[in-house]
Amino acid sequence: MKRVTVLLTLALLGCSQPEAPSNNLHGLWELVAMEVADTLGSLAPYRGGMQGYLLYSAEGHVALHLSDDGFQDSKEEFRNFTDTLSIDKLKYLTKSYHYVGNFSIEEWNEMDGVVKGKVQHMKLAHSNPNEWNDSSVRLFELKGDTLRMRPEEAANSSLRLVWYRHN
Repeated sequence: MKRVTVLLTLALLGCSQPEAPSNNLHGLWELVAMEVADTLGSLAPYRGGMQGYLLYSAEGHVALHLSDDGFQDSKEEFRNFTDTLSIDKLKYLTKSYHYVGNFSIEEWNEMDGVVKGKVQHMKLAHSNPNEWNDSSVRLFELKGDTLRMRPEEAANSSLRLVWYRHN
């Protein structure tokens, strides 16, 4: 009986799947490149250059902020929670994109120190009201402190994002 229990335990341990690599994603990531691929696969900076941060928490939360390069260098003054902004100021504010929510690893595999997979972002709040409670899937490749991502949805699938782990 003891031998059967040991064999059954060993068999169950041998069949178990390793945990998803979400802990490898945990932390703050800084955007170093956001590019768009043309029909021939050539890459060019998206919107002339972007900056941003991506945060994955150990509790399964995600926060993202993207903006045009130099967004913070505006000489304009902006008051929060006002409805009297000029058209130019409103247009300027559309150069910033952000959301918060939860994430889960949908698929993944690891080979030679490179983790490839899919991560789903379930958005709880978004700078675009049309995307509240929406979700997005990102294909990712993680190698060391470099995270490469590509949106899965057709509308944004030509985008390529490269993030470095922020220290």
